[in-house]
Formats: sequence, structure tokens, C-alpha cells
Amino acid sequence: MCATPRRASSVYSEDGAFSLEGTLFRLSLQTSLQEGREISLLTEENEKLRREVAHLRYVWKYIYRIMKEINDAYLYLTRIFQEGEIRMEKERQKWVANCTVI
Repeated sequence: MCATPRRASSVYSEDGAFSLEGTLFRLSLQTSLQEGREISLLTEENEKLRREVAHLRYVWKYIYRIMKEINDAYLYLTRIFQEGEIRMEKERQKWVANCTVI
């Protein structure tokens, strides 16, 4: 038989590898590392979304400006068309008046 006593293999042993403090430390470390990775990923995603929002704002401002110019052109053409109709009606009335005189 062996003269040296056998080491305890229980979770409650005095060995540091199985101590509750060691387990708690390892869990805390893993949690911290995992939280750090999650924070890093969320920060990257947040920055990506900020860039996308900035790009969409730029595009929407450009589209808005174009739509405003189209509306201004529409209003201008409508006014010209109405003035043309008025002038044509006046000319038609002059022509009819001349036709009735003859």
C-alpha cells in the first residue's frame, strides 16, 4: 500500500481548481469577455446604422429638391398654359368679330 494519502477529488476540496471562488472568477471573466464582444458588435452595428441613416437623409434631401423643382416647373407650365388659353380665346373672339363684319 501507498504511504501518501490520496488527494480529495470532491468539488468541495481545498484544490483551487474546484473552489467556488475560482469558479465564480472564471464565470465573471467569461461574462465580461462575452459582454465586451457583444458591446463591440452592438457598437459596430450602431455605427453602420448611423452611416445608413446619414446616407438615406442625403438621398431623401436630394429627392425632395428634385420633386420641388418638378413642382415649380409644373406650376410654371400651368401658368403659361392658362395664359396661352386666354390669349387664344381673345384671338378667337377677334377673328369671330372680323368674320361677322365681313
